[in-house]
Order: sequence, then C-alpha cells, then structure tokens
Amino acid sequence: MSRQGISSDDTIVSTIGGDENDFSHDMSDITSTSINIKQASMKLLHANYLLITTGAGFSADSGLQTYECAPVEYRDMCNPFKLTEEPYNFQRFWLNFTQSYKDTMPHKGYEILDQWCNGGRLKNLSRSSNNSDNISVPWYVYTSNVDNHFNRFSSFKETLCAIHGSALQFRCACGIGYAHGQPRMGNEWDTWNEQMTSCTDTCKQTTVQMSPSILQDISSSDDIFSCTYCNQPMRPNVLMFHDTDDNVLRGINNQRERYQAWEAHVEEEVATKNMNMVILELGCGTKVPAVREESEEVLLDTAKKIKLQEGCTGSVCLIRINPKDADITVEGEGFDTISIESTAANALQKIDSLLKDQRELE
Repeated sequence: MSRQGISSDDTIVSTIGGDENDFSHDMSDITSTSINIKQASMKLLHANYLLITTGAGFSADSGLQTYECAPVEYRDMCNPFKLTEEPYNFQRFWLNFTQSYKDTMPHKGYEILDQWCNGGRLKNLSRSSNNSDNISVPWYVYTSNVDNHFNRFSSFKETLCAIHGSALQFRCACGIGYAHGQPRMGNEWDTWNEQMTSCTDTCKQTTVQMSPSILQDISSSDDIFSCTYCNQPMRPNVLMFHDTDDNVLRGINNQRERYQAWEAHVEEEVATKNMNMVILELGCGTKVPAVREESEEVLLDTAKKIKLQEGCTGSVCLIRINPKDADITVEGEGFDTISIESTAANALQKIDSLLKDQRELE
C-alpha cells in the first residue's frame, strides 16, 4: 500500500505531464531502484545475521496512521499529564488506537520477513540449535512502532525490542507522577501522587493484555478504566512525550538490554568469524529519527570491529527502504549501503521474488 499522498497513479501522472527530459530522469530513477533491489536481494541471500529496524512508515503500509497524519489532538494526548486532567478523554483516545491496531491486518511484508527468518528462506542465517537463547538467534527487530504487529509472528516474539512499548497493553498509571523514583515537581503532580497511596507493587508490575472482550466491556461503559488492585486510572503501556513512568520504562529497558547483548554478540561474530550482517531499515523517517540513528550506529560499530580485526573478511550492509527519505549520508569506510525509494511492503515483495528466483536456480 502506498503512503498517504503518494501513489503509483500520482507517479504516472507526473511522468506523462512532464517534458522529455523529465521522462528520462524518471526512467533513470526506476532503473536505479531496480538495480538496488537486486543488490539488496544478494546481500540478504548471503546474510548470516539480520537486524530489522522499523519506523512509522512500516505500519503505514498496513493502513495505520503515521505521526504526520495523526489527529491534531495526538500531541496533547501523547503526554501522560493529560491523564491527570481528562482521564476519560485520554483513555478513550488511546483505546481507539488500541482497537484500530487490533483490527488492522499486518501487510504482506511481515509474512515475508517471517518466512525469511524462522521460515528458513534466508538459508545462510546462522541458526543455532539453542532456540531458547536470544543471543544465538540470527535476527532481531528494533522498532519504534507500538501496534504490536510483529508479535503476531512466531519469528519475532522473543527477538523484539519495541523502544516505545505496546498500545495493546494497559497498566496502572500510579507511576506517571514520579521520575527516577522521586516525585515530579508541581502542585498538579503533588495532588496526583496523593491519590496514588493505595497503589501496590502488584499495580506496578502488572500489565493487562487488551483482549476483544476487555475492549468491548470498556467501550460499552462510561466508567474510567481502572486498575483491578487499587482502582486508579489505567494508561497504555506506551512511552509518551515527557513520560517518566518507571513502570513503563522497566519493560522497555529489559528489552533494550536483551537487544544490546544480541547486538554486541553479532558484532563480535562478524569480526572474528567473518560473518555477513545486514541491517534492513524499513519506513524510518526523519521526523523522529531514533531508529534511523540506531541503524547507522550499528553499521558504524560493526564496521569498526571489522577494521580492528586483522584479516577479517566479514561484512556489514545497511539497506534503507523509504519512499521519501532513502538517502544514506553516513561517513566512514568498511561498510556497504543500499538505498531503495519505495514503500517497505512493495520493496520486500520485489526482493522476495528475486530471492525465490535465486533458490530455484540452485
């Protein structure tokens, strides 16, 4: 599915409406994209390790809204302080998102990635017999998306680092008035924290999976969705703007630690055992660049490891797929980069088709 405002029809109209030089330029872009897709398929075919990094554009291919297209009240409702002022409106706003994420089917690209990984289509991924050891798994997903769609696929349940949490979980909001274990400053926070005296350790540790039955019960009621243990308002298990809730951060940090251990292991394997690593970045824009920056940081860190290892023939490549912001301007040496101007779902299907052709020739 094309991103909002950019469709195949738009491209055709602009090409036909231009002069001859414009047509030649567009045809050159098409040829360049095709070449880059072929190069990407070869890199993936020989990959021993695969890091998949995804941003809002990857969710947009399923028809979900990106930050750019979100309702005007999104920024206000993306601040946990709003829960203290308008608990009902805050919860209804986020519950609508939760329902939307549950109702939306993941696009074809998820299934393709699942087949590449656990399905064995990328046969050179260095699979270990110890499947319970996250470090030995040859792929990982690092995402800023909160739609929880990767968890629908067996390949990624234990190899997922969701840096902003999941909107399909809710938890007690007792922690929003604290930062690093200390009360946040201000009269409003003082009032909020005074109401939280009934909260327990169970409140802090428990998350609720938002099942269809729970969502139905909430939607049919005008009551505030409250914690079972202390009767205080619930919040989505999502890291928001100005969010200092240690209860949300704890789970995210646990995922980060597992991911970072995997990343360090893979960088060492590439450098010392001459392995090939691919960083596949999908739909990561420049508005919230955290995931793009992670892709580039892993690229540079791995290249540095390779350079320091005498005689190393290992490799690392960043493949960036984005319809508008596919350029890679990382400075350095000892790595490869491939830019593909396309939606992620479309590019993955084309790459997968080439990978199938390669397998049939073997």
